[in-house]
Amino acid sequence: MSGLTVVIPVYNEQDTIGQCLERLMCQTMPVDEVIIVDNNSTDDTVAVAKAFADRMPLRVLEETRQGVGWARRTGFDHANNQFIARIDADTRVDVDWNAAITKYMRDHPDVAAIAGHSGFYDVPLENWFRSKRHGRRDNPPRKARALGGANMVIRHDAWLLAQDRLLDQPGTHEDLDLYFAIQDSGGSVDEVPSVQAEMSPRRLLVSPWGNRAYRQAAFTTFRGHGRSREARMLRLLDPVLYTQLTIAWIVLKPFDPDTRRWRPARLWTVTSRDSPLSA
Repeated sequence: MSGLTVVIPVYNEQDTIGQCLERLMCQTMPVDEVIIVDNNSTDDTVAVAKAFADRMPLRVLEETRQGVGWARRTGFDHANNQFIARIDADTRVDVDWNAAITKYMRDHPDVAAIAGHSGFYDVPLENWFRSKRHGRRDNPPRKARALGGANMVIRHDAWLLAQDRLLDQPGTHEDLDLYFAIQDSGGSVDEVPSVQAEMSPRRLLVSPWGNRAYRQAAFTTFRGHGRSREARMLRLLDPVLYTQLTIAWIVLKPFDPDTRRWRPARLWTVTSRDSPLSA
């Protein structure tokens, strides 16, 4: 149990899981185990994932309880290594991602979990943003304010301590839930700029009003962990957040990543995808 297990919950991710796994195969330090947890997919996600089984140490598990939190729990419970990474199916990790994780976790045995730095692909000025992100990889780590499911790592021992403190409730953010559970079990979480990855901007392609339930889940998670004061403070930021979401939606939704051009008609196309909330 000295290496890294990567857990990827999936639900109808046939268009993204292949690229995700390709990036994991190209690591300068190979990952020791990849666990795909299928959460009732109805497309070809599982078939695409299994096609990689002869090229990497990959297992596919099933979790029939709907919700990314349950899928994550199943993956973590079956992990066979000291470090457990959690990414999304649309995550594309940098080539030295595992090497950066392993070095930091071994050099900082007192740290229970780490949050990596993530950017976006399929966006305008993609290469410029990527260059800026890479330029920050040598920045010093600091205490993390949250965990993001697209790019995070937890020690196996820390998971065993935190799991009984999880809410595991509908309408909560499973990654924020885990962050608070780690804190409440006495663990520390660092933000580590050298652990870098990219993800799709699909959450930002949903209209601001379509993101209301996703936003509400943050308040539910804060209150569920006894952080009502912080939830009230967070609510005060709603005008700023929804302004940012509106600007991002107007800029990103019409953008065609294939042609690298804006097509205004795309702004009114329907973007429908189940929100990755615990359920």
